[in-house]
Amino acid sequence: SRKDWERKLLLRANEIVSGGRLIIHIHSATNSGALSEIFAATLQTAKRLMIAKGELSDDQVNAMHVPQHCKSPTEIFNSLCTNQISSLWQLEEAHYYQLSCDHMFQHNRVERQIDFLKAFMNSTLMASLETDQLARFWELVGELAHENDAALSSNGMSTLMSLKRV
Repeated sequence: SRKDWERKLLLRANEIVSGGRLIIHIHSATNSGALSEIFAATLQTAKRLMIAKGELSDDQVNAMHVPQHCKSPTEIFNSLCTNQISSLWQLEEAHYYQLSCDHMFQHNRVERQIDFLKAFMNSTLMASLETDQLARFWELVGELAHENDAALSSNGMSTLMSLKRV
């Protein structure tokens, strides 16, 4: 995750001219690095069900990371302090707060909750799952969520920052 974050900063530095801005939002863990998002357990249950039914190969099981790692603010900002990154980017502003998604995570909104999860997870899940397996995974998540109003709840943190290209 750290290497991906640093690579993103290096790639964006090639695209943005000196003086340009990169505004970025990162779904984050708490200061301690902990996640208290109930949805993660639900996603892990869906993965276990697919494993139990033989729907995933050993390679896919090992490549499929659920939940995905959310960086703490320390992990996010440490990368900005390396010589290579700090020579390219200047941190202008940063905000760290709890996401205000209560309307998204109310019960009876399972489809909306799943769409939210797909938005930040599908790009990496597609690297390890076939299209039909990915659809099956989200189908199982939906079934589990319909049985439990809180199954996809989250209290994730958010790091929003403005970086200026040096």
